[in-house]
Amino acid sequence: MKETLQQLWQYLNLLIRKWVFWIFTLLAAIAAFTALVFPNLTIPQPVYWGLAVLGVFWVAFQVHRDTVSKKPRPVIQQCVARLNSPDQPCREAAIDTLSSVGSPEAQEALVDTALNHQVPSTRFKAAFAAAKPGESCLVPTLITALESDHIDYRQSSANALAKIGPTARDAVSPLCTVLLEDKIPPVRLSAGSALGKIGHPSAVDVLRQCLIDEAEDVQIRRQCAQALDRIPGDEALKALARGHRCSNRSFFHEVDSILEKKGTPEANRLLRAGRQYQHIFGLGRDHRRS
Repeated sequence: MKETLQQLWQYLNLLIRKWVFWIFTLLAAIAAFTALVFPNLTIPQPVYWGLAVLGVFWVAFQVHRDTVSKKPRPVIQQCVARLNSPDQPCREAAIDTLSSVGSPEAQEALVDTALNHQVPSTRFKAAFAAAKPGESCLVPTLITALESDHIDYRQSSANALAKIGPTARDAVSPLCTVLLEDKIPPVRLSAGSALGKIGHPSAVDVLRQCLIDEAEDVQIRRQCAQALDRIPGDEALKALARGHRCSNRSFFHEVDSILEKKGTPEANRLLRAGRQYQHIFGLGRDHRRS
């Protein structure tokens, strides 16, 4: 009981330190004064009291937020300790908790685990959780995961590299290898997406190779077209235009739409050339795989 009263007193002290509390307390005082001096003036009263109640909830939320924001530190320390546990599920739970905390300290702990932990699977999972735009220090760990025998690790690695974005350019070559050689379509789709979000021109040749392959899965080709759309420069645009000459009717229209949305002079020129090609040679039968 004594501890509860102490916590309540601390909470009240935090409340009265907020300027919002005093603003809305003043509004409540004005409402009370108005009720005494002008008893017939009833219209503003709900407004004043409503603002006062709103103020109480507002300041209570601020205090609660400030209080909660100070709690992750012991949680982070506990998670860091659990990362050294011999039990893999315990380590994975610690990584999930750090990821959900989302504070700079938690992010630092995840990155440190991704770079330095002795167990590869724990490094990989920490890197997946820590991936965010510009976090290029994770790229070597993610490249290693990209070469794993585990399907989930390869796909999660590609997705994490996509989150990191342009600063993950060192991963372009391994991602191209996955796109060309991996046997699992979802992994290849994730690799294609990552290449587009990294947006480095060195991926253009591989993306074009998959794009123009009529025997390739149409979803892979579609992903390559979207990736080329993200990569700047005329080379990517010309590679994308090669898809304009395919015999797959629906895929032709998709590439046509991408080029049309570009709206640049070069895109318009390639658009006209592709449409003229299709007009002369006609659209062939649909070669999509089921």
